[in-house]
Amino acid sequence: MYSRGPQKTVADGEDVAPGSAALFAQNAARRCKSRPHSSFFERPSRLLFAGILTAFALIGCGGSSVDERTSKSPTLLATSTANNLARHVFSNARADYTVTQLSNELQITANGVGGATVTLPSSTRLRFKDVTVAYGTTEAAARVYRLYQAAFNRTPDLGGLGFWIETMDRGTSLVDMANTIMTSEEFIGMYGQSISNADLVARFYYNVLQRQGDAGGLRYWIDVLDRKAGSRADVLAAFSESPENKARMLPAISNGIAYQEYGVAYDADNDGVLDKDDATPNDALCSAASDAKDGVCYVRTLAQNNGKVIGSAAGKVYFRSNEEITRLYAYDLQTHHFVGRVDLTGYTPTSYAYLPAHGRIYVGDSTGKIHSYSEAMQEVQRNFINVGASMQGITAAGNFLLAVRDGESVTFDQFGIERAQGRWWYRAVESEWSAAQSRLYSLSLGVSPADLHFSVIDQTSGKITSTGETPYHGAYTIMEPIRVNVAGTQVLLGSGDLYTAPELTWAGNLGGGTFSEAAWLTSGELLTFSASGAKTRMIRYSTSKTKVEELLLDGAVMHVAVNGAKNHIVLKKAGAIEVLEYVASDDSDRDGVSNLLDKFPFDYTAAVDSDNDGYPDNFLKDYTSADSPTGLKRDFYPQDASCYALEQGDGSNCNYGAVIPAFTPDKVLSDGAGTVFILSKANNRVYRWSQSKGDYISPLVIGQKTELTITAPTIMEYSAEHKRLYFGYTSGLITYIDVAGDSVESRFAAVATGVGGIASAGKYILVQDSSGAWSTHYIFDSSGISIQSKDWNYYSGSYAWNAAQSRIYFFRDSQSPNNLMYETIDQASGKITSDGETPYHGSYSIRGPIRVSPNGTRIVLGSGDLYGTADLKVVKSIGSTHIDAQWLDSGFLYTLAENGIDTKVSTYDTSLNYLKALTFIGTPKALLKNGTSLIVVTQEQGKPKFSIYRP
Repeated sequence: MYSRGPQKTVADGEDVAPGSAALFAQNAARRCKSRPHSSFFERPSRLLFAGILTAFALIGCGGSSVDERTSKSPTLLATSTANNLARHVFSNARADYTVTQLSNELQITANGVGGATVTLPSSTRLRFKDVTVAYGTTEAAARVYRLYQAAFNRTPDLGGLGFWIETMDRGTSLVDMANTIMTSEEFIGMYGQSISNADLVARFYYNVLQRQGDAGGLRYWIDVLDRKAGSRADVLAAFSESPENKARMLPAISNGIAYQEYGVAYDADNDGVLDKDDATPNDALCSAASDAKDGVCYVRTLAQNNGKVIGSAAGKVYFRSNEEITRLYAYDLQTHHFVGRVDLTGYTPTSYAYLPAHGRIYVGDSTGKIHSYSEAMQEVQRNFINVGASMQGITAAGNFLLAVRDGESVTFDQFGIERAQGRWWYRAVESEWSAAQSRLYSLSLGVSPADLHFSVIDQTSGKITSTGETPYHGAYTIMEPIRVNVAGTQVLLGSGDLYTAPELTWAGNLGGGTFSEAAWLTSGELLTFSASGAKTRMIRYSTSKTKVEELLLDGAVMHVAVNGAKNHIVLKKAGAIEVLEYVASDDSDRDGVSNLLDKFPFDYTAAVDSDNDGYPDNFLKDYTSADSPTGLKRDFYPQDASCYALEQGDGSNCNYGAVIPAFTPDKVLSDGAGTVFILSKANNRVYRWSQSKGDYISPLVIGQKTELTITAPTIMEYSAEHKRLYFGYTSGLITYIDVAGDSVESRFAAVATGVGGIASAGKYILVQDSSGAWSTHYIFDSSGISIQSKDWNYYSGSYAWNAAQSRIYFFRDSQSPNNLMYETIDQASGKITSDGETPYHGSYSIRGPIRVSPNGTRIVLGSGDLYGTADLKVVKSIGSTHIDAQWLDSGFLYTLAENGIDTKVSTYDTSLNYLKALTFIGTPKALLKNGTSLIVVTQEQGKPKFSIYRP
């Protein structure tokens, strides 16, 4: 509204105490002149470091990292005096403090741990880094606020309010201020140049008091003006200070009146750049002119207009944005500024490619022409190349630009000269160039079966010298993105599948599920990014594909710019694009314990959890539960995952009867030596029951943890040879727990799709998934090394190992008719050397479980049919079905079946003649062998029940 004249520094006409915020701002301003302003990505700068998103508190143009263990809150710096009025100066922005108004004083407390509190008079002014706030309803600022609101019927702007408060502080009366205001263009525009006294008074009632004037009031004030008993300015001031207006304005000013002091250099958006130097003084996301247009930061423009990353190299990222016209943007990761923007006009863009070797961004249009732009966003040549209207897309291929038209590919050099043509069968949304192998990888999406393809492009001639694909032709899931490591030896797809180049043989799966973005670091490590609710889950894998770091990022990952040790992650949030500098760390919480050993890698107060129940054995030195940023509580039973709180036991032993929940077993197994393993997916536990103790022992904690949930395994199997429990997940991950050693669930291997079955096969482990033709059987050794995989195989709900024949028996539950099958697994090589099945092909009922006799000569199925293992012919039927069975070394067979609401265990002699049956309370769950005795597991009153049967 009013020109406030040239801005002066705080020192002009004011006393500044040594060390005050004002003096600090002067020094900071001088320092800032020597280097560019901080970028929008640095204010507040974000550094993805050591597994923590660390914010930087920037003052002026510098910054220092904030560690919540040692951070100190901002405090009162000094008291400044101007016009004989005290202003209490604070170091940070208003939002960094909590102001509490008491009857006769203010309490100002710095937010955060250990924040100091300052007590001041109730009517005072507080100068913060971004704004000054006046408290007190009778203070000059309150009178100015009411008059401003009365005159213009709007909330005063901070600068205009500050100008008039300064004017009143210097002695101008309220009436004089009103008189000046009434000569302003805004006032005359609202009320008119020659408004009558009657109309003016009526407008005052409406604008100031928000009501129509009563007859008596109108007569009184019109008479005052007509008799010249008072001026129009007197009347406006009287309306402003009337009891009715004071009451109406009280809510607006009772919590303080914010304004900007005339002549003071503020940082309104608290971004470390003074408003006078800030291109967007009210937006902390940017400040330099190169980062904004018409006061709007480019990061907001990109987020709001479907911005996409075209590519990155050498510390620069290139974006496109679909605004009222399509635009290209270039951002420099080194200077933290946008370095150029260009409008794409005169044509309709359809495809984009960034070619670092040319230093160009290429844009294809709807007519088949290709336009060229420099990295500084200058158009190099319009209609640089004309491919023709049949052009399907363009992509970067090392030294050449490749365009696809009419099912063929054409390469162009940096001069736009066509160098070679070749066949191009498939078009994918995304392609990936591997400089190490001179290969362009793509996916044949939309074609059945989909596959991973490559074309070798000679980097001298531009000719496509060879093409190829994986040897699997649809056996594995094909999905974007494609990411090739620097050496060109490994190709990763969005399914998590890895292929070894140049042969493109399948090399396993990461086991972390699918992802939407990934990046190979120059160290050979790998980052993957997948949606996790409204956030993004980032996993870092070591060169051996072990998960070594996991973070949760706020926003969706658009791109990862890998540039040596400087790696940046581009995120799209609701209102802006943000870039994080990522520094890999094997100690995310910086407590001195590596992520692989730290059970609480994001909590610096604890690291050890012997029973893996989520409660630390103890806290690290000098910390307690009160210091834990994640709310950890000490475990008083560190060797038992059932209990943690002191009252859950006697201080030494856990009270299992009180803490074991009601649950239904998902799978029941035994180690054959008296320990029963009961899988509970709902509780992410394997509960253990000991025959020798007659009670539960400490359970095993299982499940793959993310920030939002814990995913339980779907499969559990025990290997007596390895003394391990193996677990399979829907992601394809396979883990194990060494029951004779550390109870930590560890990664074993991963297959291409969800694990459908796991079986112990002597020295080896058989795993089934749905990849390949029908299904695939994988054979792994105890180290998790894949020995062999065989597709055209089957899913089975039951498996049984016959050591005497080195055979694994299973069903073909996924095929009709079902049958009993086998594969011979050589115990020296681990290879599947033969396979076979019964001769019946549906003539007999096929149902699990499969149980092989101790001498390996007979097999009984859940159908009650018995087969000889020599020829897999039926030798007898016991005449009834069962849900479980066990052979004892005596040759007697015992079966478990329902008996009304209870359980029946039937006994058969060595000739499989029925002898007797015993009844056990509860519904049947499992029959387990322990030497010469049997453990009968039933379900009673919502919990498993264990009974010992000694024949």
